[in-house]
Amino acid sequence: MDPDRAEQRTRRRKAIAEVLERADAMPAPKRRAWVADALEKLEGFLAESKQHSVTEFRSQAKGA
Repeated sequence: MDPDRAEQRTRRRKAIAEVLERADAMPAPKRRAWVADALEKLEGFLAESKQHSVTEFRSQAKGA
């Protein structure tokens, strides 16, 4: 794996862990609203990046 990609993955995992810790500290009603908003943003991001990811996956699969 490319060292830059491994570093990006590590940073993403740390960021996710920090976000989950913050969510755990929130009162339940606020957390539910916050999680719903975060999921909506994530769905938008995934929809935008889906085509790129599929293309990248296919190119990696052909190279293997």
